[in-house]
Amino acid sequence: MVGICESCGAVGPVHRHHPSGRMAGIPCHPRLTEALCPECHGTLHALWHHARLEADGEPDAILLLRRLACWCGRRTAPLDPDRLHALGDALDELVGRLLEEASCR
Repeated sequence: MVGICESCGAVGPVHRHHPSGRMAGIPCHPRLTEALCPECHGTLHALWHHARLEADGEPDAILLLRRLACWCGRRTAPLDPDRLHALGDALDELVGRLLEEASCR
């Protein structure tokens, strides 16, 4: 896909990055994406590796929240309404998972 990188502004091929990541190849929150050029996408995943935001198995809710916090913290432009709603839905789902985990203890 050709577009504009939301990180550096480069025009060219872009990848759809899922800020909360994937589980078994399936996006954790499919509506929450950003367009990144291959270089910015690789840099972001290197950051995830360095910050231990990658998961060997299924990522837990805390890891997904940390990924979203990283994504929000590096954004320089405001979120459009659709992406803001997708972020709200993702956070709502993760808080529900955390509450469920806490009640199981």
